[in-house]
Amino acid sequence: MRSHYNICLAGNPNTGKSSIFNKLTKLKQHTGNWHGKTVEVTRGCFRHKGIQFLLDDVPGAYSLFGLSEDEIIARNHVFFENSDIVIVVCDPASLTKNLNLLFQVMEYNNKVILVVNLIDEAIKNDIILNRPGLMKDLGIPVVFTSAKTNQGIEQLKNAVCDVVADKFKYNIKHIYYPIISELKKEIEKELGEINQKEIIAMRILDADDEFFNMIEKHYSRQDMENINKIRSRYQGQDENRETILAFNFKVATDIVARNVFYPDNILKKTKQIDKILTSKIWGIPIMCLLLFVIFFITIKLANFPSTVLMKLFTWIENKMLDFAIMVNLNSSLKEFLVFGIYRTLAQVVAVMLPPMAIFFPLFTFLEDLGYLPRIAFNLDRFFQKSGCHGKQCLTMCMGFGCNAAAILGSRIIDSPRERLLAIITNTFAPCNGRFPLIFTLAACFLSGFSSGFVNAAFPALLAVIIIIIGILTTFLVAKILSKTLLKGVPSTFTLELPPYRKPNIIHIIYTSLINRTLFVLGRAIIVAAPVGGIIWILSNTYIESHSLLTWAGDILNPLGRILGMDGIILLAFILALPANEIVLPLIIMGYTAGNYLQATESIADITNILNTNGWTILTVGAVLLFSLLHFPCSTTLLTIYKETRSKKWTFLSFLIPTVVAIIACLILNLSFKILI
Repeated sequence: MRSHYNICLAGNPNTGKSSIFNKLTKLKQHTGNWHGKTVEVTRGCFRHKGIQFLLDDVPGAYSLFGLSEDEIIARNHVFFENSDIVIVVCDPASLTKNLNLLFQVMEYNNKVILVVNLIDEAIKNDIILNRPGLMKDLGIPVVFTSAKTNQGIEQLKNAVCDVVADKFKYNIKHIYYPIISELKKEIEKELGEINQKEIIAMRILDADDEFFNMIEKHYSRQDMENINKIRSRYQGQDENRETILAFNFKVATDIVARNVFYPDNILKKTKQIDKILTSKIWGIPIMCLLLFVIFFITIKLANFPSTVLMKLFTWIENKMLDFAIMVNLNSSLKEFLVFGIYRTLAQVVAVMLPPMAIFFPLFTFLEDLGYLPRIAFNLDRFFQKSGCHGKQCLTMCMGFGCNAAAILGSRIIDSPRERLLAIITNTFAPCNGRFPLIFTLAACFLSGFSSGFVNAAFPALLAVIIIIIGILTTFLVAKILSKTLLKGVPSTFTLELPPYRKPNIIHIIYTSLINRTLFVLGRAIIVAAPVGGIIWILSNTYIESHSLLTWAGDILNPLGRILGMDGIILLAFILALPANEIVLPLIIMGYTAGNYLQATESIADITNILNTNGWTILTVGAVLLFSLLHFPCSTTLLTIYKETRSKKWTFLSFLIPTVVAIIACLILNLSFKILI
């Protein structure tokens, strides 16, 4: 027996595959209840009974036909990586549908383990499964697990060790497809002694052209000539895929009928809830109401901790100044470090941390609950009418967390045209770096009411309006692009609505606070520190009687006024290209008239600074609109270039949102002047 083995972990979306990966490897990969959440292979390892196992978690896929990016990645890994074992994860509530992927995997690898996950939910819903019967009918090991309760994880590890030790005797019963199986045998004879001819024969019959582009470097020229010669006789055999799927479903239905008992009301509750949450009448209003509630809670609770943090950082600053005086630190260096770098960092943390620490757990709660796919379902028809692929609504939901992550998520869209549409318009989904600015400005200018409810309700309503504007802009820009630069007909797809699940509080805390809040905050701090120093230098370097910062602001001021803002605001957006999170701190720093960032200890202090510099409701509206619609951050732009490999589309991804933002602010400014 070898000292280490390679394992491939596959499965349909929403089966808890990544949770199984986390349990085996002790890693904390993020999971989500929407199709294509995993878009790359994630690697980890674990040791059991003295044997080292390398585990690759491939994208969730419904089949290995290579019809989308996630299916291609999964199929290629199963075929080319020569895994010693493939573990296929299934959901007991959807076992008939899940088994299609298992049957296809068994074509590629003889050592397969079926994991029926979420067994705790099956027990809760009175689903009864016959494990020995499933093992007999499939001829492979079957393990029942629950990643949530850790049930069956040790049994899975033991099963893996038994398979590599050849202790389990496989008796796989491959499916016979009328006509197709006979043609497969004939093709195999023509292929001769070529490696993996059974798989190649099936791919010829199901017309998987992308597969043959991949295998060219793995076979000799003579072998490829023979393969292509045979392929030429079987062109246009796409209907074979439907035949294969139909027979897979028939066999799966028979196996499940013999070995699984489902109570009549298994999906009754989910369907009843979905009749309301996904209805044409109530679906979108409920979505807006839930967003309002999230923002209301965030704004209501964030003000107090922000004030406490600001006071704490002010106290620390005073101690730093005392220390600088004690060690006789150079005056300019003291101001550079304390008033330039530290005060900028303090402002970023105090303004950003509280709303993010409240907003992200609430948003992750909806994600764990299974509500995000319902949002995608409600918006799908609008994306179709805008000329986009329906899956773009999924990437837009991911964009609420991070636009760069959403760009990576666009790989689930198999059409290059529609993938570009998703990439270019994704910036109109406000990412987590823009929410602190929305929350803070809303709290500053819409919270002057005596009623505590109204005090938080108005900013929350504004945040919902901002998101709705972003969604409507996505539809409009996508429609224009689909009629001009990216003409074409939108594709169709099937969106699976997973069952509602009880959110995992530990997972919510870890994902929202570690993966999101601290990650975003850390990125903002890394950017804010050097930018704060640069701003201090610009503020304290003078040409004649004006600082360089004042010069830059004055140069941009005419354009800023046309857009309803000013030069300092535009300069802040430009300097915040590395991270949207630092726009507001840079604006405040720019208003200190050539010295350094003014200390603030509350939202009221920020409001006073902005009011002193001539901010009005128009300014707030223009800033929020420009923040929503303007160019992506540098991380997103770099991700766009890596995904498209095109300077042209990367530049257009910068230019188009910027032009849209400018036009929107011009319209707002003009409308305001006409009405007022």
